[in-house]
Amino acid sequence: MIYILLFTLVILLLIYFFIFKIDWLSPTIIFTITYIASLSILIINAKEWGISLSGKTFFVIIAGIIVLSFGEIFARFFYQEKTKKSNFEKKSKEIEIIIPSKRGTNFIIIYMFLILGWYFIHIRSTVASVGMFEQTLFGAYRSTEEDLNIILQMALTINLPIVYYYLLSVIEQFMFQNILNKKNILPIIIFFVTSALSSGRMDILYLLISIVTISYIVYQNKTTWKLNFSIKMFNKIIFAILMFFAIFYLLGFLTGKSNENSFYYTISLYVGSSIAALDYFLNSFEYNTNNFGNETLIGINNLLELIGINVNFANERILDFVHLGNMPSRTNIYTSYRRVINDYGYIGMLVYQFLVGFFYSIFYQKIKKKRWKNQKFGILLYVYLLRYLIFSFTEERILINVFTTTTIIQLLVFLFLIKLSTTRVISPQISSDNN
Repeated sequence: MIYILLFTLVILLLIYFFIFKIDWLSPTIIFTITYIASLSILIINAKEWGISLSGKTFFVIIAGIIVLSFGEIFARFFYQEKTKKSNFEKKSKEIEIIIPSKRGTNFIIIYMFLILGWYFIHIRSTVASVGMFEQTLFGAYRSTEEDLNIILQMALTINLPIVYYYLLSVIEQFMFQNILNKKNILPIIIFFVTSALSSGRMDILYLLISIVTISYIVYQNKTTWKLNFSIKMFNKIIFAILMFFAIFYLLGFLTGKSNENSFYYTISLYVGSSIAALDYFLNSFEYNTNNFGNETLIGINNLLELIGINVNFANERILDFVHLGNMPSRTNIYTSYRRVINDYGYIGMLVYQFLVGFFYSIFYQKIKKKRWKNQKFGILLYVYLLRYLIFSFTEERILINVFTTTTIIQLLVFLFLIKLSTTRVISPQISSDNN
């Protein structure tokens, strides 16, 4: 069944790309590619681990992807009809690029350096207080992460939208004007170091993914969104996936995890075990209405508590660890399907997949057709949300992370920075090279 599932996923990918003309950053393509990558790693280890997949797992994954694509296709049709009725289309080839204020950039660099210093001092004091000098400096910090000062925590939250704003500016200036502003790169470097201090790999991986996705969108804006498939593009995707795996492993040295495990072992466990764990879950799953929102509505639960409403319907942040077959370690990575099915059943999962495909596609279509009232905010919003969809092969992150105070604050900072920035209108030279 593992090989049948992989074959089916590849066929669906080809159908979506060549027949439905869905491009590389569409939700369906992203979702399908990540599951193909995960399943490929599982296949390599399946015999040694003694893993096989049931027909139930096959139908859940395939049905979820097909319904996701229905949501995307419906959104494209809905958007095209709405565009026709409004008789509105921005046909100008002129592009506005963000030019951050020099004075504002100086202030932000000083601010981020101060936060970095404060964060480092906090981590050192934490390590000293728990007596963990024999472990990695960064890994030791995680044990007392909850003691983080509220002001410092807020400052770290604000850092992310600042960096994504500068990412967009740096990439636009480089692609359209061949200018690389070194001062504007400094906030990105400081953010990278700050994220490394936290010992968590996700912020750095999100940053790397955002660099790729912003670059793709800006490049397509330059080449008027010409869709084509080429071996060169395919090779770039494979190279990007391999680089992603390598960076994920190297970041493990910050916590000491990679000191104990090889590159092959680490990637196999984190990337290849999720579908096997989903299979384990599905084979014993029976829906209980009391589970509604228990594993997915954590963010909403916290938001309601902030305004004095205590509903307490979400309390399962960390899932149970399970030992599968002959796997050398336990895992609690189940793919995004697990939490959604547990909370809302199979029908609820299909509804959720449709809505994800619909709304992600609407946001993406508005970028491509330049229908956002604030185009830069639209780009940053889609890139911000796409990070969570990309990691659906490991965990449900959309429902958990989007409906939080952190997201609200970060989106407001996006808007604030864009409103304060100046723009420069240019007429890009359209390149014929779309590979």
